[in-house]
Amino acid sequence: MIGDVLDDAVARLSSRATPEAVHEARKRLKEARALLRLVEPAIGEKARAVRVSLRDTGRQLAAARDAEALVECFDKLQTHCTEGWWPRRFGRLRARLASMRDMQPTPVALEIEAMRSDLLAAGAETAEWAPPAGLAAIEAGLRRTYRDTRRAMQQARDYPSPEAIHEWRKRAKEHWSQLRLIEGIRAQALGDRVEAMRDLSRTLGDHHDLVMMLEASGPLLRPAERRRFDEILLHRLRELEQEAMASGSRLFEAKAGEWSEGMMRS
Repeated sequence: MIGDVLDDAVARLSSRATPEAVHEARKRLKEARALLRLVEPAIGEKARAVRVSLRDTGRQLAAARDAEALVECFDKLQTHCTEGWWPRRFGRLRARLASMRDMQPTPVALEIEAMRSDLLAAGAETAEWAPPAGLAAIEAGLRRTYRDTRRAMQQARDYPSPEAIHEWRKRAKEHWSQLRLIEGIRAQALGDRVEAMRDLSRTLGDHHDLVMMLEASGPLLRPAERRRFDEILLHRLRELEQEAMASGSRLFEAKAGEWSEGMMRS
């Protein structure tokens, strides 16, 4: 299964890959990394090594997507802003962000070919592993990711910072990806958890994009514009944090062992 996900990523990468294709390839790499964390307790260090390699490859594809995400983030922010918005002045900011996006170079053919080779090699390696059989064999991986996500949420709650919330976001996306894998065989036990985790991941993703916007927009705005825009950004960030914490508190109320046992018994 990991090999299939990596094959899909390879298929989306070419010297003529569009930003959307690159974005989809990055998503496949994140899914593969989540699956690797799932089997890591059973496979061991080999799975971890491949996961780290995929992380490094994904980072090479990040710049173009981050530039696109800023434009999307701006548009989302505008739809949520009910007051204090300066259409003309902030419209100039969007134009600058779009220009930065359009000028962002895509990976050159040589880089793309090297990435494709690395991904094909990773897929071939995972194909040689003896896959864990049955849900019980991956229970340890499921429990670990749940525990890591719960701890990251608690850290973000007790010591809130953009870095802590970003770490929570990464762990939440892994948990969501793993739940999607077992949804077909544990649908009753999971209930609406998969959909709720999707929503939480998107909320935390919107928070991450706004943090990037806060950093990127400053040099592009005049002082008065920046003060007003930052007020709007920070207000929306607080809303997203409250929404995420309310959802996360419900989803991760149980300790990891309790959740895992309940899911396995159902």
